[in-house]
Amino acid sequence: MNSFYLAFSGNISSFNSRYIRTMYRHEWFGMEIAPVVVASADELNRFIETYHGAFPPGVTFDLGMDYPDDFFDENFLVIISIQENSGSISHRVESVNENGQILVTRFMPMIGTADMAQWLIVVELCNSFMTESFSVEFISV
Repeated sequence: MNSFYLAFSGNISSFNSRYIRTMYRHEWFGMEIAPVVVASADELNRFIETYHGAFPPGVTFDLGMDYPDDFFDENFLVIISIQENSGSISHRVESVNENGQILVTRFMPMIGTADMAQWLIVVELCNSFMTESFSVEFISV
């Protein structure tokens, strides 16, 4: 799990983020879901049930184990699903602002691989940072 503690004006200064490479499925090409807010273990289980076919073995178990009921007493998750045209592209959540905008850097290698990749970016936030909606902005470098 990668943790970033940033202090930018107007941005939430404490959050954790995880990056999970899932299985790319051709029939899902172009399918990216809007950021999903998961505020309880039941909501996480529904998310896992909906998308379990995209997870490599162990991810479903890990997500359930990493986020037990008591995690959601003080926290919630924002899950972002994206597809990339190269498996060597990586990501880093830079900031989350009070309006729910999540800034993600997309690292583009000089020479990429030919494999497609589907990613789940999981952002862990404290309940006090809940807003009405979340959006994502990508910056490519």
